[in-house]
Amino acid sequence: MNISQNLHAQTSIAKTEIQPLLIQLRSPSGIAAFQLTVQAELWWQMPAKPTSGGKPFISTHIRTTPLFKASMAKVVTHQTLGKRKLSIQNLRPHTELLKGPQAIPPKPTPSNNEVKFTDPQKIDLKALITRAYTRDDELVFGPLAEEFGTKDKAWKIVTIPKAGENYTIAYQPTSQLDVFNFLPQVFRIKAKEQNGDPRISISMIAGEDDQLENYKIIMAITLVPYYNALAKKDLYRELNKITKGLTKYCELRLGGYKSVRFELRSVYSGENAVLTGKIPETIAEIDPVNGFVLNVECKFDSFDNFRREIGENEGIIIGDIAFELLSAEEGDVTKIHKVPVELNISKLAGVNLAINADVATQDEIHVIKGVNVNNTNNFDVLLKGIDLTLLSQIEGSVYDAEYDPVLEATWPASLQKGSAMPVVIKPETDENDEPELWTDIVCEPYGISILNDPGKVLERLIDFATGDPQVWRLEISCPLFERWNDLDDPIKSPYTQVSHVITEIKNEKGQTFSVKLKIDSSISVLEMSRSISEILKSQQLKERKYQYRVGTIYIINPPHWTDWLIPESTATDFLSVNPQPLSNP
Repeated sequence: MNISQNLHAQTSIAKTEIQPLLIQLRSPSGIAAFQLTVQAELWWQMPAKPTSGGKPFISTHIRTTPLFKASMAKVVTHQTLGKRKLSIQNLRPHTELLKGPQAIPPKPTPSNNEVKFTDPQKIDLKALITRAYTRDDELVFGPLAEEFGTKDKAWKIVTIPKAGENYTIAYQPTSQLDVFNFLPQVFRIKAKEQNGDPRISISMIAGEDDQLENYKIIMAITLVPYYNALAKKDLYRELNKITKGLTKYCELRLGGYKSVRFELRSVYSGENAVLTGKIPETIAEIDPVNGFVLNVECKFDSFDNFRREIGENEGIIIGDIAFELLSAEEGDVTKIHKVPVELNISKLAGVNLAINADVATQDEIHVIKGVNVNNTNNFDVLLKGIDLTLLSQIEGSVYDAEYDPVLEATWPASLQKGSAMPVVIKPETDENDEPELWTDIVCEPYGISILNDPGKVLERLIDFATGDPQVWRLEISCPLFERWNDLDDPIKSPYTQVSHVITEIKNEKGQTFSVKLKIDSSISVLEMSRSISEILKSQQLKERKYQYRVGTIYIINPPHWTDWLIPESTATDFLSVNPQPLSNP
């Protein structure tokens, strides 16, 4: 070798030694320091005398000190798949005075044309190479992650068969090892935070005439994404498997799509729709994070059926949210993935429970004993179960995870408002195994339902509906007072002590209204309205059910009240009443 030129060396690094580097890249800083210690021996010999015709050789006290520059090779060959070649460049000779033990060659002694050499000698070379990498160093980090991360960034769609309920997980790797795009499993009706009722508003719009079949009932239903906690757990298991244990836990986010739209299923569209009503066949653009509003327009003959389908029965899958997914190459659309839209009063999204970890201290070590599930809502709930994962995490890097700890709890569990339920993690029974040290806990409840009759919940929503086909104007009159001035005294005599008449009206909901009639004001109009529920029960617009009673107020004697009476006809807008005469005026 020519020591006046650079010395190039090459070595291989086992893939098992790369894993600590990748773990550092997962830290919040995203920077990994890589150190490589290089040790080498440089053997040499000095000629004892110059060659023929040469000048005398002058020995110099020198020492070769290497200066290293390390760079990762760019290409991974078939033979070195999973390993990285490291080029040691610029190993330059440097002349300096010897400062320690050294090999000093003897002075050469000239002879004829024979070249003689001294005994072999060596110099020990040692250097520490330190390099820092970030997640953006694709030449280094990308190839290194091949054996530990996913091999491509294509969307993966897997159907998970479960007892009683199947669901689909759709995920996509990103440029960050611990971040994955993840789609929801279903869109559901959003629950109101204050009372847990479904976020549905109902209004009624009158048609061109008073015919019942021409009135419209509009329901605005708010739908939001729902992520199944068990689906997340299955994703963690899948990633742990395909990354050979490197990815035990990750951050999930909604991304990796170009557009999102709503599509109505064919069974609910067209003239042969199962439910007669007007539902948009498509909504070109929706917000998949915060949700969207679906407007359903029904006639009276279909509203009652629709109400039963989403409230009293098992619910319906009204349509799908179509995600237009992107491939690894930006801008390339690869596939359409559809997420079902479920309308079911019994299965709402957005009902939250507070989870607190139960941590004890043993020998100055914090030990996670379990969790407390708190129902901080203003309503009772039924909990199907919780999904719990134990993590061993240091500075943001997860080194180990337990996906299936044994829990001491009975499911399903009923939680009254303001109550709490302790869930204990059963300790390991094998005394020979050293217990794991878990630093963090991730707990998500699933299968939360509200302990209310879905039919009654929907009835309550209907009662608060806005709009009415017409204002109910009930004209209440007293014929006696109307003709008072035309009557003879013998007829008026029993009523001379009457001050006025009070008529009370009670509608179907039990609400009471009253009017006062006198001789100089013998007619009064009472304005009322009926809710959609009342109209649906009667299936009539003009027939209104009510009760009334009449109170006769005398000048001296105590008042007289009749019992609650049913009018002769509820289809008219008129009611006639008369005061109670005194037997001895």
